[in-house]
Amino acid sequence: LYIHYSLRVPIAFLVDYTNTAIDKEGVPIPFKPFFTPKNLPEIYLGLKIEADDHFFGKRLKNKPTTLALKLLDYLSKEIISDTSLIKRIDVSKAHASSYGQREIIVILEEKKENIKIKHPFFYHYLRILRLSPECYEQELKNYVRLSKYLMQKENLASLIVDLRIPNLAFIKEFSK
Repeated sequence: LYIHYSLRVPIAFLVDYTNTAIDKEGVPIPFKPFFTPKNLPEIYLGLKIEADDHFFGKRLKNKPTTLALKLLDYLSKEIISDTSLIKRIDVSKAHASSYGQREIIVILEEKKENIKIKHPFFYHYLRILRLSPECYEQELKNYVRLSKYLMQKENLASLIVDLRIPNLAFIKEFSK
């Protein structure tokens, strides 16, 4: 008898459910006690289904899951560098019936090294990005250009950056 198996690899935590992660194919998996603690991003889908024993191991085939996984893949490949970390992706309102309520929230943690002193340390600050579900790729590219400008100005405050209107960025500072 020969059995070949492979474990599913978690890529994010599903905030909708306790002790639940999701793999790259959109399959929910229980996290503890099968995996060691990891620094994974969180995904909030806004789903209203109960997690039971039949929930795990079956691919979630819905718009929020597909969008969240596509966005996580895009962020990981195109946006994230060694100085940034994806904290959370919220697609719960991405398919709202009202166009004014439709949005994706991406929370990034950025870090910048302070080398002006004898013992360098890192500043950590949050960037909360508000994106539209239809144009998030272009809006993220715009954010990359904007973040370079913000870094030159040494604006290390935590910011909410609303990029949902083309060619505009509404920026608001907030404290953690």
